Amino acid sequence: GGYDKQYSRCFQISVLVTIIANYGLIMLRGIQGAAFAPLLSEGVLSILLMREIRSVEKQISEKK
Repeated sequence: GGYDKQYSRCFQISVLVTIIANYGLIMLRGIQGAAFAPLLSEGVLSILLMREIRSVEKQISEKK
């Protein structure tokens, strides 16, 4: 436990991606862009979290 800091950082990046994606995609594709932006953001969050999990697992295995 105790990985709130890592999750928070990933989530903040995801929020930033959401804001930028919403702005850009709405300008380019209108309502379709607005629908796609959350999907993009969730994908980025998933990738960031998978990377953090691998990093934490590696740190844990090195301590053993």
